[in-house]
Amino acid sequence: MGALEERAQAARRRTSRSLFFVTGVVLAGFGGCWLLYRALEQPPQLLEPYRLRNLLNAAKLYRKDTGRFPSTAEGLGPLAPKYIASVGEDGWGRPYRYESDGGSARIWTLGRDGAPGGSGPDADLTVQFPPAFGEAVAPAK
Repeated sequence: MGALEERAQAARRRTSRSLFFVTGVVLAGFGGCWLLYRALEQPPQLLEPYRLRNLLNAAKLYRKDTGRFPSTAEGLGPLAPKYIASVGEDGWGRPYRYESDGGSARIWTLGRDGAPGGSGPDADLTVQFPPAFGEAVAPAK
């Protein structure tokens, strides 16, 4: 074996090691991204209280500008896009429920099962203004 052949063989080994290393780094990167995605993915019941609070805050801004909450017939539609980017649906793909008499407002969702009542992830979530004494986001009435 000549010196030229030895150099070529050493270069092939270095190239294969580099390729192996780069492949390992890429696979580790994809694995890390997947783990991060799974860790940050939140079930809807954890996010809904924040979404409901955002909708109620948008309704309060509407009331500050107009002197009243949107009527029950108007629903949450008048809030978008001036007070909130979009009203959208709850975490289970159903529209938010809303009622108002002009001076108070209540926004709620029926939870995972879509039926009134329930417990755990099936529990109804509601926010209202003025708030009931001692309530933040509480089960719907």
